[in-house]
Amino acid sequence: MSTARAASSAASTMRRVSLRNLAGHKVRLVLTVLAVVLGTAFISRADVHRVTVQDLRHAVRIHHEGRRRHRHP
Repeated sequence: MSTARAASSAASTMRRVSLRNLAGHKVRLVLTVLAVVLGTAFISRADVHRVTVQDLRHAVRIHHEGRRRHRHP
């Protein structure tokens, strides 16, 4: 058996074993994917919220500074 054929056979065996393992643990796979998706969504949402709050604070500060300058005595 040549080394290329042996490598191909080993890769085929590994692929078969991996797919059989995934098929045997479907719930674990689904829960893992769900955890990754929810974790990513949570971090993304937290970052968007942080930026939104910073922008809002900046807008309020600019608004109040403008009102102080244009106040009539």
